[in-house]
Amino acid sequence: MMSDKIKPFSKVAVLYGGSSSEREISLITGKAVFESLQSKGVKAILIDTIEPFVEALKTEKVSHAWIALHGSDGEDTAKFEIDLWFNEEELCEWETSDSKWRSEN
Repeated sequence: MMSDKIKPFSKVAVLYGGSSSEREISLITGKAVFESLQSKGVKAILIDTIEPFVEALKTEKVSHAWIALHGSDGEDTAKFEIDLWFNEEELCEWETSDSKWRSEN
């Protein structure tokens, strides 16, 4: 059961773009997510994963990532990259899109 209080976000990285055949859709999705987060007062940044992105996640000190990738660059590839470059103790939590949605009421 989810708490009535929404956990605050320090900084959210929206991972978008990538190099799959669905890049253009991912760019649209990522920009929409980014704008929506900002409109709610969430500090967010866009990171195009067509370039190496793990160092940017560390440099920007993000607290959460929203994976807006489509196609072969999707969630599985992003999770693989994150697991490859971050130690488990560096990650605060990991949830897939199968997890329950969080929303503000």
